[in-house]
Amino acid sequence: MYRTLGLIDVSRDPAITAFLSERRRVGSHSLLEWVVRRISEAQQLDQILIISNCPEHAHQLRQSAPSCAPVLCLQQQDPLARAVSVVEDYDVESLVRIRLEQPLIDPVLIDQIITSARKSSICDYATFVASQSISLATRIGLFADWFLGSALRRANQLATQPEQRRDLAGYIMHHPETFALRLVTTPSQLDRDDVRLTMNSADDWEHFDTIYDALGPDALDWHRVSGLLESHPEIRQRMAELNSHELHPVGKP
Repeated sequence: MYRTLGLIDVSRDPAITAFLSERRRVGSHSLLEWVVRRISEAQQLDQILIISNCPEHAHQLRQSAPSCAPVLCLQQQDPLARAVSVVEDYDVESLVRIRLEQPLIDPVLIDQIITSARKSSICDYATFVASQSISLATRIGLFADWFLGSALRRANQLATQPEQRRDLAGYIMHHPETFALRLVTTPSQLDRDDVRLTMNSADDWEHFDTIYDALGPDALDWHRVSGLLESHPEIRQRMAELNSHELHPVGKP
């Protein structure tokens, strides 16, 4: 049994763009290896697991994944079903979802969300939220979210529509009457619309490269990253523009 397991789902999905490819490099590491090594610094994670829904893809991932993170092939068709399969097969008490498109995810903030969930008398799901919106917290790109295993099983039973199953938190967040939510306030230095560290475009990766080159691989904690962005208003302005475009796509109100 694992008290808390970190899960990276890199299943092949037509919606995933080349910008999220595990073949992308971060320094001398593949993106997948970089993210695994980064989150392995979190003290509250008992194990890290990588999953894919394609046997050939899983085999390829095993060639580059660190030995500390096993790779499994789970052929369930949606992320929620795959996560529940992990919960049941590994007798997982709680699960932390790690996104591959967030290479600057911070292990200290991972520990913070886990600790916050454990301190709550009742908690099914814990996540960071920004003052403007939960989706903005996702674009900040430094956070993970925590799920109670039994809550994922309940969501798997109740979520009957495909759109409810595409994201682990989708059904849970839309049914606060059924699930106990723990919403943790984003640190004030990050709670702004001109911070964007999720890699969804070529511009995002250009910003990441600038940060990586300036700070180096061993000084990428969120305080230093935030401080660097504070001294580069031109990067923050571009990040704000990218965030705004996502909130208000061209041709839509």
